[in-house]
Amino acid sequence: MPDVLLLLVALLGPFGELFLSDGTVARVPVLPAFAVPRTGGGWLPTPPPPSVAYLLGVAAAAGRQPGDFVVSRILESQELGAARQFPPIGKGRHWVLHYRCDVFGPDGPYTIYVDRNAIVRVP
Repeated sequence: MPDVLLLLVALLGPFGELFLSDGTVARVPVLPAFAVPRTGGGWLPTPPPPSVAYLLGVAAAAGRQPGDFVVSRILESQELGAARQFPPIGKGRHWVLHYRCDVFGPDGPYTIYVDRNAIVRVP
């Protein structure tokens, strides 16, 4: 239950860009200093994997044949970098999530890798 409440709170603020977008947002979300991911010892849960609609849209844009279906969407790795200076926003840590999505289509199986990025401010 606490995870659900934390996720609801996260979706109300700037976290929504990270949790609700599927990579269609051109800019990297900037999270406040109190929003430290669990991998860095904080409370913020990992965003969900990319949606099936987003993955099928990416496949269609790449010229794949219709009829594909997503087999799995797995968080392969996540990294929270050391604090460094980002000129437009100040000091922060780069949070990178790598998702591996296995898709099966009429012409055989293939894999789509999706990255999500965010910058967590450092006080």
